[in-house]
Amino acid sequence: MSRIDINGYDPVRAGYEVTLTSGKGTALIPDSVIAAEYGGVAATPSQAEEWIAAMAHDIADAIETLTAGGTVKPPLTGLRLVGSGQ
Repeated sequence: MSRIDINGYDPVRAGYEVTLTSGKGTALIPDSVIAAEYGGVAATPSQAEEWIAAMAHDIADAIETLTAGGTVKPPLTGLRLVGSGQ
């Protein structure tokens, strides 16, 4: 079971917004983070969502780490908290 929900793509912030299913943190995964996993080429929406699903555990851990004031390791260093979790 996934610990995150994909809220959708935000074209203004150029990334996917994801939220912990617990509701205790929301983050933006910038296009650049996902593109880096595809050799620097922009991923299609389906590729991006597949990558996010495959990385869901690590993304959830990264959000929890950021919420606690820590830093995350590659490839998720570009993640940033949004909303009340900032």
